[in-house]
Order: sequence, then C-alpha cells, then structure tokens
Amino acid sequence: MELQLRRYKADVEEVHSGDDLVMLVDLGVDGLLKRVRARLYGVDTPDAYKLDSNTEAGKVRDQVRKLTKGKRCEIDLHSDRKGGWIVTLYVRETPKELFNINDHLISLGFVYKQDNVQ
Repeated sequence: MELQLRRYKADVEEVHSGDDLVMLVDLGVDGLLKRVRARLYGVDTPDAYKLDSNTEAGKVRDQVRKLTKGKRCEIDLHSDRKGGWIVTLYVRETPKELFNINDHLISLGFVYKQDNVQ
C-alpha cells in the first residue's frame, strides 16, 4: 500500500539552512494558516545558521532563499512530529509545472543517509 501524502500551499518565511526552513502553511480550511518549522525530506545540508554567504553552508542556504523568495510554494507532508514537519518542497514555476527543491539539492550531493543500525 502506497503512502498518501498531504499537499499544502505554503510561503517560505525563513531559511536557516538549506534543509531547515520556517513556513506559513495554508491548511486549506477556512483560510487557516499555520507557521511551522520544516526539514526537507531526504536532504542533509550543512548547518548555516548565522554563517556568512561565502561558506558552503551559506551558499546553499542563500540558493534556497533565492529559489523560494516571493514565490508560491507547495509541500508534501511526510511527517508532522513534535520537532517540526518533514516535507518535500516545490516552487510553482508555471500553472502546470513544479520545481522540486529536494531533488535539486539531492542532485547537488546533499543527501540524507540514514545509518543502518541492526
């Protein structure tokens, strides 16, 4: 059985690191909005909180800011645990086209690798 993800419209308010964001999410009910901290599913970028733009972490953070600034985004919600949401983030390019930020960062080598503990 395939997991059914919930899709929401969202605005990115803050980018702390390439994979760590604060979003205002439209819950789709009577204009109800929720401010959430979110991590990108399958992505692991260096921590960039308060780092300069000339560091690798700062460059990735700034790239995500540039890709999302002022643009309407959508998310697929994978998990909504206490520490924040785990999401796939899309930027609406055209009415029919979405740009997948997660896939873009993974293609650059920022892949979350979970250790196999047995």
